[in-house]
This record gives sequence, structure tokens and C-alpha cells, in this order.
Amino acid sequence: MFFVRPANASDFDNIERMVRSDGPPLHSLPPDPERLAKWLQDSSRSISANVSSPGDECYCFVLEDATTGKLHGVASIAATARHRAPFYAFREEALVHASRELNVNHRVSALTISHDLTQHSRLTGCYFGEMVREQPAVAQLLSSARLMFAALYRERFAEEVFTMLPGLVDENGRMPFWDGVGYKFFGCDVGQLEVKSSGRGRTFIPEMLPVDPLYVGLLSDEAQRAIGQIHSSAEAAYRCHLDEGLLNSNFIDIFDAGPVLTAPFKRCHSVREGLMRKAVRGSVGAAEQEYLLSNTSAQGFRCTAIRLPADLPPEVALPGPVADLLGVDEGDSVRFVPVPNGRKA
Repeated sequence: MFFVRPANASDFDNIERMVRSDGPPLHSLPPDPERLAKWLQDSSRSISANVSSPGDECYCFVLEDATTGKLHGVASIAATARHRAPFYAFREEALVHASRELNVNHRVSALTISHDLTQHSRLTGCYFGEMVREQPAVAQLLSSARLMFAALYRERFAEEVFTMLPGLVDENGRMPFWDGVGYKFFGCDVGQLEVKSSGRGRTFIPEMLPVDPLYVGLLSDEAQRAIGQIHSSAEAAYRCHLDEGLLNSNFIDIFDAGPVLTAPFKRCHSVREGLMRKAVRGSVGAAEQEYLLSNTSAQGFRCTAIRLPADLPPEVALPGPVADLLGVDEGDSVRFVPVPNGRKA
């Protein structure tokens, strides 16, 4: 049985192993040990804080095998993309160039720097282990658990949420879009830029990139083809976000041109379709529907998957091992959400 819980300091070694694994760099999980340790500390602080409105909190969750104790994934959600500074992305828009004299009306695509996403909550730091990538339902559990948590504590998050998926990166870490755009202004690759910026997030971007639109047609063919494309390792995450109701937007990542998916929180499946019930211990009846199931604790948050009757009564019988895993007693409130597309964990 797999379940999702808040990460803590004891998970450092396992998460660092994930960060250093093969694949594109994760946007919010830098391989620097000190910053990773601080990130886990910040997550624990956020979970235990008494929060009335979204700020600089970030909540990190891990996917654990209840039988072996092994971690198979990590995912987080930031209350706001940036709290005290802008969060930058490229916005792709159509500009019209027209001449009545020449009888020309031409629409061209252009990229402009935008900080419109700054105060949105952000689904981020999502890593699926190889086993998880091969089991869509388990990937959905990890991805959606963050939204299950957010649904319980809406005051901690913004009205809108987005996620930024990894774009095209080759086996040598080369980013075609960065080579065609960013490198020409910064004169270094993304890894070197990360070191130079000393973890300042994206605050340095307007210091170097032009404020004028970048016309897509003037970029190299390779850079143009990279716009809005996702890395193959992010396919599972992409499907999970689509199942939750997030949609492709006109924003892309400044570094690798990966797509940005957005949605109002209230439209997300795990927020919109939630059912609150009372838990009792007992045997499960006719198992017709796959659900995500969580307790209602913050620091002790647990989320797992279970198969139950399609119509849930006010009191839902849970097998003893599931109730123990969630840490719920007779009469405690629990929250159910039908699994998108009926996937089985």
C-alpha cells in the first residue's frame, strides 16, 4: 500500500538521491545539500504554522511504500510562486502588424516577460520514481495528494494554481530553447546561472532579458520547436495535471520553454469533487469505485487510495490497516475524492 505524507528532515538522503537522479533538473529541488535541507525545514515550518492567508509557505510531500518504508516520489505545493519578489515567465501572445497602404495584416507570435503568476499557488518539485512512472494510479496519488491537502486548508493557498513542467533537455543537459534565447543574454548555461544567482530565484531575470517582445519567428528553428514541449520524463506528471483539470496556458518557462498549466483551485478535481464522511472500522462492502482518501490533519496528513462502494454512506467502513495508516479513530472525519478516470492504485 502506498501513501503520501508531509516530508521531514529524516527524508533528506532519499530526496537528495531523487534530485541527483537521471533526468531534467527539477525547478525547485536544487542538488545543493544546504538549500535542500533548508527547503525541508521550511516545509516542516509551513505545515506546523498557523496560517490565515498564503505567503511564503511551501509544503513538501513524499510517496512512501507502507510495507517497505521506501520513498518513491516527492511533490510540493507553494502557497505563492513568490511572496516578496516577482516570479517571471514568458507569456506568448499574438501581435498584429498591419499596413492599410500595403494591404497587409499579419499576426506574429512574440514572447514577453511576465510576472502575472507571482501570487498564484504553484504545484512544483514533482519527481516520480521509475516504478511510479509505470503505474499511473500511483503517480496520480502523489500528484493529487497536494490538492487534497489544499482543499482542507484553502486559507493557506491562492485562488489560482499553476504548474510548470520540464521542457526539452537532452542527455547532456543541453536546453535548445535556452541556447537560442537565454544564453545570448546571460552568456552561460542554466547550471552556471544557478550557481551565479546563489539561489535568488528568478529576481535577476529582468536585469538581463529585454523588456521588449522577442519575436518567435526570429528564433532558431530548434528553439521554436522547443516552445511548449515537455520532457519525456514529465509525461506522467502532465497526464496527472490534466486529469485534475489544469489546462495549457500561454505561459512558458523562461529557461527551457516547458509548458505552464493553470486552473482556478475550485475547478481542480480533488477540490471540487471532495466528500466529507465519518470513519468507522469494519469490512468494505461492494468495491465499485476507486477513491483517494485522506485524514483532516495538517502535520499528520496522510493520503492513500482505496476501493469502496460508489455511493458512500455518512459513515464509511475502513479496514483496520487503512484506518491505522491514516491515524483515524471511530467517528473521525475523513475526505474522499473519486480517482480521476477510475484508475486503480
